Amino acid sequence: MATVMKNADGAAVGTAVSKTGRPVLVATDVSSGYGSGRVLQGVSFHVSAGEIVALIGRNGVGKTTLLRTVMALNRLDDGEISLFGLPLPKATHAVSEAGIAYVPQGRDIFSEFTVRENLLMGAHASKKKEIPAILERILTYFPALRSHLNRCGGVLSGGQQQQLAIGRALMTTPRLLLLDEPTEGIQPNIVSQIAEILDRIRAEMKLPIIIVEQNLKFAMRHADRFLCMQKGRIVVQGKIDELTDAIIGKYLKV
Repeated sequence: MATVMKNADGAAVGTAVSKTGRPVLVATDVSSGYGSGRVLQGVSFHVSAGEIVALIGRNGVGKTTLLRTVMALNRLDDGEISLFGLPLPKATHAVSEAGIAYVPQGRDIFSEFTVRENLLMGAHASKKKEIPAILERILTYFPALRSHLNRCGGVLSGGQQQQLAIGRALMTTPRLLLLDEPTEGIQPNIVSQIAEILDRIRAEMKLPIIIVEQNLKFAMRHADRFLCMQKGRIVVQGKIDELTDAIIGKYLKV
């Protein structure tokens, strides 16, 4: 049965530390929003070392807002977020330097920059050294990008741009990776390639990953745990094999 905990007003949340490893990211009673509007309302969760966590829910429930709040792209109104036991900085560039990389929905690559320049932007932005060695390692994960290093990012296919966006994030040598809808609008064969890459990254780099994903088949195949959101709260969570048809019907189907 899925792990469910209740907060003071009866909404289900989860805060227990997974037995799969030490906590990497811990969010406690996080509230956030846009302007005067509040989207997240007392969100608590954790991500442990080496696990993939799927953040799921219908459109508009606060999934992207949660990732943006972790990255300090949205203000943190209340609550706490820590990385390896230390409070996260309040500036986005400092969050990146602390070890969190973010691939937003829509990828946001620099379309007029070459593939090489896009990748190098990741390393330079986080002030990493040994950039050639890092670049070579990333290209072993994304061999399709190697032959396009001198082409502008904007001429790549959607799947290649997604690989470029993930590769650029990995150029920061992060300690936690956030992916927002990595399979959206991508051909099935490229989705399979991205899935294999993520499994390899998790296995070889021991990198914990949070994935916002509408593709439940993808999420259920590759995630270890799920966090399901509704109306700005985490309403149920558990191991991925505890994501039942009843949960899917209640919180995910339109």
